[in-house]
Amino acid sequence: MRRWIPHILTAVALSVMPLPVSALPDSSGVPAAALSAAGWQGTLRPGDRGEQVAVLQTMLADAGFDPGPVDGIYGPLTQGAVRRAQGTLALKVDGLAGRSTQEALRMAAPGPLGGAAEASPVSKLVLHGAATDASTESDPEAAFAVTFNGEPDSTLLPRVLDALKRHGMVATFFLHGETALIQPELVARIAAAGHEVGNSGMSGADLTRLPALVARSGIRQAQNALTRAAGRAPAYFRPPAGRFNRTLVQTAESAGLVTVLWNNAALLEEAGFTAEVLGARLADYVAPGAVIMLHQDRPDSVDALDTLLQSARSRGYTSVGLSNLGTSQP
Repeated sequence: MRRWIPHILTAVALSVMPLPVSALPDSSGVPAAALSAAGWQGTLRPGDRGEQVAVLQTMLADAGFDPGPVDGIYGPLTQGAVRRAQGTLALKVDGLAGRSTQEALRMAAPGPLGGAAEASPVSKLVLHGAATDASTESDPEAAFAVTFNGEPDSTLLPRVLDALKRHGMVATFFLHGETALIQPELVARIAAAGHEVGNSGMSGADLTRLPALVARSGIRQAQNALTRAAGRAPAYFRPPAGRFNRTLVQTAESAGLVTVLWNNAALLEEAGFTAEVLGARLADYVAPGAVIMLHQDRPDSVDALDTLLQSARSRGYTSVGLSNLGTSQP
């Protein structure tokens, strides 16, 4: 596949802390250095005591989930607050404060331990790597969102669109501005099929490493190019490679875009699945309000799409565009 020219922008969205060159994000999308700064040393659970529990309690309180007194004791009040936070933040609700829960709280908390931007309520940000609980009985009209990253491939795109049409599903395609400039017909084809187009910056460049003015310029250029090609302005932004920080999220918001990540990050780091197994594993992440991401330029993801959609449909779920997913409306 063609490697996009690193462009001076790439949309704002996927990290809530600066991403230094020496601290690339792990599969959860947040730099390990940022976690150690908050004292993360492992999963916290009922009965634990100490400074790290106090840090957790402070983040819970800052994010609006009252843990009771900040006393460094992981008791019933703290466990209850963790459960409430996990439910609100689309995490697996188990009452244990593991890496995903602590990362999500850091992003949600506006206080000194948190990284959330005031204008970016966590209710508008689907957290990268957050595992939804798909074990509950699904509602017959339950909605989730299938989204795509990557450059559309002229040979794979027809298969993707055919599968979505066959199952009566709508998806959101996050595209680069360069795609709209070089292959506007593919962007137009996606929009004409009734799907939504999202902004993923001008190229695949890591926008967190660029000056804010450069990132802002790139996001806005991509917005203009995608609007012309699709005939409608994108409403959502997804940072390239899921790397974001507070400044990037704010930059996207200044362009009228809501930053949206995805729920199945950990799975996509694995390899060696057959299409059927990958599709079934992806289906495990389907739950009300879940956002599933596939790579539209990878044959294995395209091959898995049918299995994913068929499984979701059999459980009563329908994929809708992000603008119709209640928890993601701007």
